[in-house]
Amino acid sequence: MKELSDLKNARWEEIGRRLHQNQCAHHQVIEALRHLANAYKHDPRMEPDVKLLNHLRLDLNLRYAPIPESGKLQGGLATVVDLPADSSYPDIAASFVECVQGFLDDVEARNAISRVRGAGFHISTSDIDSRAFATNN
Repeated sequence: MKELSDLKNARWEEIGRRLHQNQCAHHQVIEALRHLANAYKHDPRMEPDVKLLNHLRLDLNLRYAPIPESGKLQGGLATVVDLPADSSYPDIAASFVECVQGFLDDVEARNAISRVRGAGFHISTSDIDSRAFATNN
């Protein structure tokens, strides 16, 4: 099971390396969002995990309320998206959405999709059967 997990992590690391995501705008916001999603996914009590607390630069020695109720976590999330620490969750969420769009735009701009390589083909008008376009009036 560990080998499968390591392989999965290696694949994600390779994708990240190829997309140059660490160099993109709002990369830290995306990381905060990933840690937040993982905290919800792995802890049904919604307690923040160490990775999220570290990313938000919050004191690991404190005990925090569940994520939706913690003013400190709310302030940390606001700070990540360059909002005042007393911002509301709707404002924080709206800023996350804007940052994610900026991140995606930056990834797309940095990583041009290559054209399909292979043998080309040519269609000439003489190859088209004119009967295919005939209309019966």
